[in-house]
Amino acid sequence: MTRPIRKIVAGIDGIRQGDANVLFPVRRKDEFGAISRALQVMNQSLASAEQSRNSYYPMLRMN
Repeated sequence: MTRPIRKIVAGIDGIRQGDANVLFPVRRKDEFGAISRALQVMNQSLASAEQSRNSYYPMLRMN
């Protein structure tokens, strides 16, 4: 039971350090799988927001 928790914690640490390419294992159909899926969606949303912010930032600096 500790291996899924360790993988999730490692992924969260990756996100904390700014790694937008963190992938969470979503092979399970239990609570760990549900948490992994939620974290994967959250990380994809964060990466998308960061990409949008980075694309608009240069335009804001020109004004």
